[in-house]
Amino acid sequence: MTAQPALFRRAERRRAKLRLALAGPSGSGKTYSALQIAFGLGQRVALIDTERGSGELYAHLGAYDVCTIEPPFLPQKYVDAIAAAEGAGYEVIIVDSLSHAWVGDGGMLDIQGRAAARSGNSWSAWREVTPMHNQLVDKLLQSPCHMIVTLRSKTEYVQSQESGKTVIRKVGLAPVFRDGVEYEFTVFFDLAADHTALASKDRTGLFDGRYLIPTSDTGRELLAWLDNSVEDPLFSPPPEHASDAPKVTKPRHSPGPGTWKEKFLASCAAQGLTPEEDVKGWALSLAGAPPDASFDSIPEEKFCHLTVAGVAKKPKAARASFNRWRDQREAAQKGA
Repeated sequence: MTAQPALFRRAERRRAKLRLALAGPSGSGKTYSALQIAFGLGQRVALIDTERGSGELYAHLGAYDVCTIEPPFLPQKYVDAIAAAEGAGYEVIIVDSLSHAWVGDGGMLDIQGRAAARSGNSWSAWREVTPMHNQLVDKLLQSPCHMIVTLRSKTEYVQSQESGKTVIRKVGLAPVFRDGVEYEFTVFFDLAADHTALASKDRTGLFDGRYLIPTSDTGRELLAWLDNSVEDPLFSPPPEHASDAPKVTKPRHSPGPGTWKEKFLASCAAQGLTPEEDVKGWALSLAGAPPDASFDSIPEEKFCHLTVAGVAKKPKAARASFNRWRDQREAAQKGA
């Protein structure tokens, strides 16, 4: 029998949905931060609230819908609520908080405790809990929506010997959930009491070593990274017809001081892409705009994408695309 050859293909990062966790002690701003990031990710936001209605305290921040889970906090209730949000067409789902599914009334630790009491075997009791845990985690990971979860955290201490003395040191905050939950997420933020976030895990590379207070700009930055996949035509040759260009929509939030158009031009200048008139023509071609369109007609969301996921993140690709566009323009002018 002939062995089948191993099939390999070139690794490519595909467009994906966000899986983000925010862990922190009480008062660190988990719900607030989750909402701010969500507003940067999508227009329709659903919040699954287990915190006795506290999720509705931030209604002044923007539009979002709430579903409340009451005790007992059975994992199946979370699965059903996520499925309902998916069916209703929400773009972003916030689970606030996932910790109740673990330590809350009727959560997985309660289920394990009752099973152990019945069987007299604590170890075998986990056989009843693990499938529930896996089903919930799989639902979080396989959802077609962007998923943000909050987790309560606890302070962990370690004991060591120094100079013959016993020293107790605080080594960090651990999420209140089953061990290893942080490995399931694209980004895992630890929030401090002053609301600053530090990514203890970050597959995007956007937040390495950065201390930040999460805002809607954080969500837009993540969205640009997620959208910058092999299917993204950002630095591909411009389409031959404007109708072939990807559609963009009006941006949902302000980028903060200045506009994305201004930030795009500044980023291009910093990378030596000049003159500005050529940069504007290049931007029009990337946006798939018609020949008679003006630079100011390009939507802000497109400038956000070109800046965050393009010029700032991939300067070499931007320069190659810019030079290719100029070569094509000159060849067209000579042909005319």
